[in-house]
Amino acid sequence: MLITSCVSISPLVKPSNEKNTTSYSATISRIQTIDKDNNKSYYIYTENYLAVLCISNIDTVTSQEYLTSLHEGDVIEFRIKNNLKTFLTKTAVQINVVSLKTEENEIVSLSKTNVIELTKLKNNYLTCIMLSLGLLSSATILYICYKLQLKNNVK
Repeated sequence: MLITSCVSISPLVKPSNEKNTTSYSATISRIQTIDKDNNKSYYIYTENYLAVLCISNIDTVTSQEYLTSLHEGDVIEFRIKNNLKTFLTKTAVQINVVSLKTEENEIVSLSKTNVIELTKLKNNYLTCIMLSLGLLSSATILYICYKLQLKNNVK
């Protein structure tokens, strides 16, 4: 039962593409880098939107050099998932971008983002399956012990 419920979410998760994401253009007002436990996250504040654009998975970045060369006044084009569009106008909201580029350079690749997301999804499926098998094994062992105890009590 658990395996079925875990796997049933797969139709809901689709790779990002031009149909399920929206492209926006904005001017950078500030960039903040946070290095926590050797994991760097980049937060891009723009003049156009209240929400903060977030690059939390450095593996999606095509070139660290291009990312660190961004500065105030640069115009960027970014893509976010369609279900996040309404958050662009809200303050104190961080939105993960699925792609980011300047006129000259691609910084976050849509294809790399998809690979990372699908890898995470596969790992989640494996974890769910292993957990389900562990619970099933435990339930089977408990059932066998219960049946053996009933059998011994009857004699």
